Amino acid sequence: MMNENKMETMPVNKLLITMAAPMVLSMLIGALYNVVDSLFVSHYGENALSAVSLAFPIQNIIIATGTGIGVGINALLSRFLGEKKQKKVNQTALHGIILGIGFYILVLLFGIFCVKGFYMVQTNDTEIISMGVDYLTVICVFGYFGLPEMGTKGAPIATVVGQIIAMLLGLYFNLTKNTDVQFNFKSIELESYYFKGICTVGIPTIIMQSMSSIMCFGINKLLLNFSTTSTAVFGAYFKLQTFVYMATFGLNNVLIPIVAFNLGAKHADRIKKVIRLSGAYSALIGLVGLIIMEMLPVQLISAFVPSEEMFSLGVTALRILGFSFVFGGVSVMTCYALQGFSRGISSLIISALRQVIILLPLASILGKAIGINGIWWSFLISETVTVTRNVRHRFQSSNPKNRKKWKKLLAIYYLYCYTQLKHNIPI
Repeated sequence: MMNENKMETMPVNKLLITMAAPMVLSMLIGALYNVVDSLFVSHYGENALSAVSLAFPIQNIIIATGTGIGVGINALLSRFLGEKKQKKVNQTALHGIILGIGFYILVLLFGIFCVKGFYMVQTNDTEIISMGVDYLTVICVFGYFGLPEMGTKGAPIATVVGQIIAMLLGLYFNLTKNTDVQFNFKSIELESYYFKGICTVGIPTIIMQSMSSIMCFGINKLLLNFSTTSTAVFGAYFKLQTFVYMATFGLNNVLIPIVAFNLGAKHADRIKKVIRLSGAYSALIGLVGLIIMEMLPVQLISAFVPSEEMFSLGVTALRILGFSFVFGGVSVMTCYALQGFSRGISSLIISALRQVIILLPLASILGKAIGINGIWWSFLISETVTVTRNVRHRFQSSNPKNRKKWKKLLAIYYLYCYTQLKHNIPI
């Protein structure tokens, strides 16, 4: 008989915060690496920063796949925990490890055979290609602590070492401290049932998180029509925005097992409450990110050792792009909640809308119509359209007073955006 689980008994707000805090901290440390990595690379010039920026789609696909497999495991495993089926819990974890090993082999083959071709599709600049191949082939330790200076090749070496250490620590804690799952590799019984269960949620999650790779690839292609400096600006922004979105991802990663567990245990009220709380916290994280981008754009972009052109472009870009954070956080929460219900396809559609289907055509149109700032403003418009689509039915069914309150808040938010446009912050 399995012991009572805290996801069934702990007060929902306390449960969400205590489970999310370590995940948010972990994600923020990962975001810190992303920023520090680019800060060091920027000392080698804007082409080096552009090379790292162009590598992001592949890095993100790798992260997205690992995360997707983990999300699929969490959703299936948590449901079995809620149903008190210990054997299926253990088998789910073991099958997930096998999927992870298989994906590593695919990444290894890409790193050996495909990296140069990936860069040549994006740019003809030989220096960017050379630096990018060095970076992405290894995925770079600089000349500190007596080590030789390795340039852009040093950063990925540091990344790989850090990831190996993290993997070993993760294995240690799971094997020695995780009492809910027993890892007995001799007892594994290979069944398509478990792979299918993991992939039902995992594959849409992988595709969903990989949307940002498609988005970055498309936006970089559009920006290269203006200058390589603009891709460096976008790379700097994308590293900075990871602080906001990684915190949001960390918060909502725990939403999946909580929803899935209580779905299995048939606790509908707990599910509704945790979704409402996650939405509120996600919007708050986005608001903090917006305030920082509005108040400190000069300090943030200056950290990347910008040229005069990059500085001018960067300050403008950060102030415009920050507007999208609040709505982006709510969309992320919606996606994760749907995954907890094993509705991965619905989650995928939302992600595709906000990052590809609406954003890329809009960025292309506005970029041609009003210049590079049109590309930056397209992020806010895309997030707005997506959130409006997601919550429209809630407005229709909610209390009229609540409806009026939210409409006022949206009106104030857009009025502020308009004043920034009018005073040329700029469009």
